[in-house]
Amino acid sequence: MANLVDVIAGGPNPTGRDPDFNGDGNVDQDDQAALIDRVAGGPSP
Repeated sequence: MANLVDVIAGGPNPTGRDPDFNGDGNVDQDDQAALIDRVAGGPSP
């Protein structure tokens, strides 16, 4: 999750994974919120 926060802030993406977790075409705080929801047991986008 730390890498996602860095990428959202404009930092590098050392993992090479797609940071658009919710698949909406934008890398933003909504991706971070979706990841937190998923970690907490919610549905995956």
